[in-house]
Amino acid sequence: MVARIEVSDVLGYPVCVGEPEEVLDLLWQRLTAGRQTHVVTLNAEMILAAERAAEAEEALGSADIYVSDGVGLTWAARMMRQDSIHRYPGIDLVYDLMSKLAQSEGNVYLLGAEPGVAEEAGRRLCDDLPGLRVVGTRDGYFDETSEEQVVSNIMAAKPDLLLVGMGFPKQERFIAAHRAELHTPVMVGVGGALEVFAGRRSRAPRWMRGTGLEWAWRSMQDLSRLKRLGLLPRFIFLVLRQARRRVA
Repeated sequence: MVARIEVSDVLGYPVCVGEPEEVLDLLWQRLTAGRQTHVVTLNAEMILAAERAAEAEEALGSADIYVSDGVGLTWAARMMRQDSIHRYPGIDLVYDLMSKLAQSEGNVYLLGAEPGVAEEAGRRLCDDLPGLRVVGTRDGYFDETSEEQVVSNIMAAKPDLLLVGMGFPKQERFIAAHRAELHTPVMVGVGGALEVFAGRRSRAPRWMRGTGLEWAWRSMQDLSRLKRLGLLPRFIFLVLRQARRRVA
């Protein structure tokens, strides 16, 4: 029987409670049991996007497991007296899953980013994690006429783990639309993680990650992210409103 994990409501989403090791163990059990699981590594920006667009809300709401990715979400959880929700960055979560796959010679399919990025990410991951098998790669630049072919390629590859790096909500929509066809045990939207795995972008220094400032590093690498900071007051308002309701 696959283990269960406690969840707690954060702005309408059932976020996993517990240490990262517990979340990883849950996902690994579901993967090895072949229990199809769509994982969302949730952050404040995704919640705000879902609030503004019904299509984004639908894609986000179709997942099975929600993990706290951003420092904003863990802050929100603490405001709601949910101290047991711990941040588990999506890039760390999928790397940990691939490390386990490497030990059992499992396989992964990488979908997303610009042409050449997924292939390079696959080569580097196989070097870092001997035993890991990358059974397919595909860039994220395809239109609706090519989508079914992409799905067919993934189906033929039969991956244990599918990583989709096309940004939110596109990656979540893709997984939600095709999960029934794919039969892939675990599927995760990974944003720009493939670029990091490929060496095209670097992660924040460990001290920044440890202090919750990785978002600042990402903003320095991609200045377009700075515009998104203007959404923070809305997120803070939503958190404080739910916190007051809980007290009442």
